[in-house]
Amino acid sequence: MPKLVSMKKPKKTKKEMETACSPMMEQEKYPYGLRITFHEDEIKKLPGLKKLKAGDMVQLAGKGKVKVVEVRDTDDESRSSQRVEIQLHDVAVEPASNSDYGAGFDDQSSDKK
Repeated sequence: MPKLVSMKKPKKTKKEMETACSPMMEQEKYPYGLRITFHEDEIKKLPGLKKLKAGDMVQLAGKGKVKVVEVRDTDDESRSSQRVEIQLHDVAVEPASNSDYGAGFDDQSSDKK
C-alpha cells in the first residue's frame, strides 16, 4: 500500500520571515503547486465534488503519466533543482470521514484530521 507523506512546508524562522518579500503575509502551510483544480467539465464527471465544502477532507486516488523528469545541476549546488510533472488521466475523489481518513494507505503523515 502507498505510504502517505505530509507535504507541509517547514515553518520559517523569525529571521527568514523578516527577510521575506512580504513578511506580514501568513505563510502557506502547503506548496501551491500541489493543488488540483477541477472546473465545471470535471465536476460533471465527478458529481461528488458538488457536495464538498471548503475545509472538507477528501480521499483522492488517481492514475497518471509522468510527462517531465528534470534534474538541473549547476556549478553552484545551492541552485540545483529537480522536478517531476505528472499528468493525471483518471481520478477518484470521495469525502473522508475522520474514521476512514487515509484508509487503504500506510498513513505516516502528521496531518490526520
